Amino acid sequence: MHLMLDGTNWKVGTQNINCLVLAVRVGKIAFPLF
Repeated sequence: MHLMLDGTNWKVGTQNINCLVLAVRVGKIAFPLF
């Protein structure tokens, strides 16, 4: 099992949306936690 932290940034029109996701990886599958 591994914990992964991923951040992404989307631009929708003139607004920036930041998303930070914590996930746990089991084998080749990742399950988002928050």
